[in-house]
Amino acid sequence: MSTGEQTPSAGSQVDRSAPHPTQTNSNVAAQSSNTAMGASSSSVVVPQFGSTLNQPFALKLDRNNFSLWKTMVSAIVKGHRLDGYLTGKKVKPQEFISTPNLDGQPGFGVEMNPEYEQWVVHDQLLMGWLYGSMTETIATEVMGCSTSTDLWRALEALYGAHSKAKMDEYRTKIQTVNKGSQSMVEYLRQKRQWADVLALAGASYPEQQRNL
Repeated sequence: MSTGEQTPSAGSQVDRSAPHPTQTNSNVAAQSSNTAMGASSSSVVVPQFGSTLNQPFALKLDRNNFSLWKTMVSAIVKGHRLDGYLTGKKVKPQEFISTPNLDGQPGFGVEMNPEYEQWVVHDQLLMGWLYGSMTETIATEVMGCSTSTDLWRALEALYGAHSKAKMDEYRTKIQTVNKGSQSMVEYLRQKRQWADVLALAGASYPEQQRNL
């Protein structure tokens, strides 16, 4: 009696390696889910700072070494391709963006801009590193800055001109100081101290003029 079902004949072979239709659909769904999750999790990229920016800078900024500190910090930050956050060239993106509605409705919705999120992460980590690279006195004087650019400009305003004036003052002292009643050893020691301050500030003084 025929039941409407076909039974494989003895000589035929059944391909058991072929995936069952429900299994295939399940795999496709899983892959689609993983892809969606990957796209969602990669919308905000947390920067992998190098080891240099994972710890405070060894040279702490004080009132006498701004030029040297700035030179060294600038080189490190530029090496990490983050100098735009200091100069302001890396402009902060808009916080929210409009996206088409996904439910088929006309119009647009609003969501957080992933580029803004990434910018904030980079900027705030860099600003924290800069604060950690100052003495407590200096950090207290520039508190309240909200971005790395604000902090960098505040330091320039406070110590850029001050540092240059100090260096000019020490150069003048080295050139005009008189030996007077000092011993030669004391006289040369004083000039060398001033020259060392200049060197620490990134403006070395000619060795031969230290001993004149």
